[in-house]
Amino acid sequence: MSSRNRVLVVAGWSVVCSAVLWSGTAIAQTPKPRVEKVFYGNYDIRVNGREELARLTRGPMAADLDAMARASAAAKPAMDQGLAEFSAGAPNATVAISSLTGSAEVVRAPGGALTPASSGPAREIVLSFLRRNAAVYGLLPEQTDELEFRGESLSRESGLRMVRLRQTVHGLPVFQSEMRALLDRDGRLVRTVGRLVPGVDDGRVPAVSSTGQLAPEKALTAALATVGNPAVQRTGKSELVYFPLAPGVLIPAWSQVAFVAGPADWYMVVDAATGTHRFTHEYFVLKHVSAHVQVGARVLDTWSVAGYDNQLVFQNPDGSIVVVIQNDLGEELAVNILVGDRLISPTLPADSFSTFVIPAA
Repeated sequence: MSSRNRVLVVAGWSVVCSAVLWSGTAIAQTPKPRVEKVFYGNYDIRVNGREELARLTRGPMAADLDAMARASAAAKPAMDQGLAEFSAGAPNATVAISSLTGSAEVVRAPGGALTPASSGPAREIVLSFLRRNAAVYGLLPEQTDELEFRGESLSRESGLRMVRLRQTVHGLPVFQSEMRALLDRDGRLVRTVGRLVPGVDDGRVPAVSSTGQLAPEKALTAALATVGNPAVQRTGKSELVYFPLAPGVLIPAWSQVAFVAGPADWYMVVDAATGTHRFTHEYFVLKHVSAHVQVGARVLDTWSVAGYDNQLVFQNPDGSIVVVIQNDLGEELAVNILVGDRLISPTLPADSFSTFVIPAA
């Protein structure tokens, strides 16, 4: 296989076209020695922290949490009506609802498009669709104007564009709320993928600032104590976010990454008021890569036509292709990976990393 080999990945029904990222060779790093490490597992207060969640509702934030929950419940009929009207107007469209946040996680029209062809800017096409269908996502039309524009990318081969948006409240990002919207070469919106949190009443969400919260260093120290206090080699940037406990219910939290000794690193979301972790994820990316990527491997660039671009692709010196894919959704995700005329069609577990090795032709 040549260094210009085409790799096609279909996630859901998304497409990823791969080519060499740089004109020069990208050399994979020599794998680090394996270190024995206790696996504490991933933690999400919404999934396996029900007792802690119940305690929260009886704590200092009880009144705020109750007010947000009531506002969200009051907004639910409007979302239901929006979904019904959307389905009536676009009978071929489908909407997949997130079990974690109640959001319209995947909106698409199999075999068609959500909007007509347009020569206008991709960003405006997407925002116009969201304004018209704000209720489908559990938003008010004016809340679509508060979405943060994260960027736009273009596949020169296919003409497909991806627009990235992120939900914000009081100027702070909402955790895991990034939306990826895909448009075809004719400017038609094909699908949206993401977890915009529905039913948020901005007036009910307490405004916060970094000065009124626990210092990020103290928050991270408290969270790492719950996973055995691993030796921290370095940390990533701490970001103050809103963490969605439920539809419309947001609490301030620190989003942090800790690179530790051993084969895994930690991504944590820590309550900014108490230092109690709400979400931890033990990432074994190094384990996935080092086990199959050879020294001298080339990094292949990937681009998704359906908004799903959480993958790394390498071509080893022996010609084999290594695909490392993250499914960051709360549901299983069926994908198709095509290399030349060879196709594999795995189903990725929810909230997971998976590695696939495709032998050289």
